[in-house]
Amino acid sequence: MGGLGKTAAIILSAAAAPLLFSAPSWGIGAPAFPVYTQQSQYYDSGICTSTGIVWDTTFASWVGNTLNSSNYNEIAFDFNECYGGGMIDDLTPLNLAPAAYTSASSPYETAWAGSRDTSTNANLPANYYSIELTKSLIGGNTFMTAAQYGYNNCLVGPVVNKPSAGNPIETPQYTSSGPIGDSIILGQNNPENPTNNTKYLAVLYAGPTKGVTDVDDANSLAQQFNYLNGLGGGATYGNGANIDVLSSGGAGGNLPGYPGIPSDASDSAASLKAAWKNFIGNNTNSHTQIFFSDLGHGTSAFNYDLFLHDASETIQNGVTQAYTLTQSFVQQAQQITNNLLSQGYSLGTTAFPFFEIQSPQQISGLSVTVDGNVLPVIGTPVDLYGDGSEYEYDFELTDADIQALTTSDSTDITWSGSQTPTFDEADLNLGEDADVVAENQDSVPEPGAAVLVVIALGAGATLRPTRKPLA
Repeated sequence: MGGLGKTAAIILSAAAAPLLFSAPSWGIGAPAFPVYTQQSQYYDSGICTSTGIVWDTTFASWVGNTLNSSNYNEIAFDFNECYGGGMIDDLTPLNLAPAAYTSASSPYETAWAGSRDTSTNANLPANYYSIELTKSLIGGNTFMTAAQYGYNNCLVGPVVNKPSAGNPIETPQYTSSGPIGDSIILGQNNPENPTNNTKYLAVLYAGPTKGVTDVDDANSLAQQFNYLNGLGGGATYGNGANIDVLSSGGAGGNLPGYPGIPSDASDSAASLKAAWKNFIGNNTNSHTQIFFSDLGHGTSAFNYDLFLHDASETIQNGVTQAYTLTQSFVQQAQQITNNLLSQGYSLGTTAFPFFEIQSPQQISGLSVTVDGNVLPVIGTPVDLYGDGSEYEYDFELTDADIQALTTSDSTDITWSGSQTPTFDEADLNLGEDADVVAENQDSVPEPGAAVLVVIALGAGATLRPTRKPLA
């Protein structure tokens, strides 16, 4: 998919430095904004939906298939889900320009939400980075300036937070196509872009936990919706008609907890795909500014299929094939499992690390073995897009399986008969369920107590339902 941009992104070769970045000047004394951390070769980030996972490569293909050099003017992306930084490195090769990208966390970190007093979301649990990013956007700042503000003020970010005290931390990311991308202002003309915007489109997505849009995600989405919908007295975004809201409220419903905010579509993978193909694809033109914001949950995985491909192998029926995991991935999988078990969660769901396969075919007799142990099946195959084009198969990694993982493991995948299945994804997944903290604690802290409740927006990290406030 390349060649979509109007100006070239700044790309350093892997030999020079494995980073993709633009180099803004923040001014004397300003905290240095980090260059974008690119995801390791065999690891993927994914967006959790109510029907399954949309992986970074799939999401990028939708964007690339929708946009070309003549049907948009500028575009900005905001990923607030766990491991959201890993979505960016699959989008930058499309050479979209002018373009800007930000995420709440690096490809290897969870993202966080909780209660915090702000002028826009007083005492409501919301995504910490999104709170600060949106607050700056409301002030009419450029996307780069807002990302810098979010980085500096995010409650669990590297500037305000105290990592040495053992607090969870997220490291917001930012990159762009260059100075014009840095200067994007949502709902306004770009002072550095010679082409004016005459149309503005936004997709706001809040993926589910346990089938329902989380209260913190709904609050974050409402904050962004109300900001965008208020621009130009409502006219900038067509009085909401040019804002596509995807939530568990479904088509014709409302954003959960917000009867005044319509939900235009469900939080399924099919709805997310349609947002690009139909809502964006059918409405964009050469003078359109596009904004995409994911305010839901995410996951990360080791891509077993890609590892084999680069070793000049393919998945073979019933053949044990070896691979190498990083120590940090193994430790994270074990930490997630231990945290969930300690909180009373039961194994056998995709809340825990699991093995996942995605295929365009229905595969009979599919079975997965990891390190010699046959994995139990989780549920039945899921028709990911509801049209028979892709199926997701999930397999349980037991506690013993996860604790036995090392940096050198093996898997064999078997299927019945003379089938010749195609595998779009075969991976060790860190888990889909972000709701790993006791529900409702966030909204009812003890009055005056020196406690801040935090909800993780994806599996992983050190998950604490309560901790001391950050000074």
